Amino acid sequence: EFRRVLFRSITLSKKEMNEAIEAEAKLQQADRIVVETAAKKNEVEAYIYKMRDEVIGDLREYVNDADKSSFEAALTDAETWLYEGDGWDTTKGRYVEKLQDLEAYGKPIVWRKHEAEERPAAVKALKDKIRDYISFANSSDDKYAHITQEDRGKVRTVCDEAEAWVNDLLGKQGDVPLTADPAFKAADVATRQKALIATCKPIKATPPPPPPASEPLEKEEEIGRAHV
Repeated sequence: EFRRVLFRSITLSKKEMNEAIEAEAKLQQADRIVVETAAKKNEVEAYIYKMRDEVIGDLREYVNDADKSSFEAALTDAETWLYEGDGWDTTKGRYVEKLQDLEAYGKPIVWRKHEAEERPAAVKALKDKIRDYISFANSSDDKYAHITQEDRGKVRTVCDEAEAWVNDLLGKQGDVPLTADPAFKAADVATRQKALIATCKPIKATPPPPPPASEPLEKEEEIGRAHV
């Protein structure tokens, strides 16, 4: 009987322990949700203030008047919702949705600015590579004397094609205002440069053929003795 009572006591203790562990886990989960919700709310607030400044500052030349007005109206509505409406105390999911709604206005503008800043460097890098490989293909340097005219012709061809391609895109971009999506992306140019390198680099790095094999020294000595 004593053993039976003791067993029940131990069983009850394990159950109570499991319940305590479960309760603690729920509290930690609740605390985590509170912290994450507050962080997401702060993100919405920070985005409103940041973009309100940038749309009249660094981003101004990349957004037309109509889109600027729409974005500013959305920012004002979000601010009202945040401080005077349901946004003051709502769920993490609602803050995520509100931020996504605002980013739908802001991301295209930020992207246009990013592309306008990255494009010149990407174009310069491609043109520098083109000049480098053309110079190699036309070189009379002895260290490239073993490169065949056929391979040099391949280099010239891909270089000419790449240059015509980028110049065509630059011509199209010239007609596109900063407030519109660009005619091409910096990443497109980087991809073309990788393709150019993939063709030209192995040709430029082609090693010269090995020198003709010389006769073994012993054989030369035998021949020398035969002539004595």
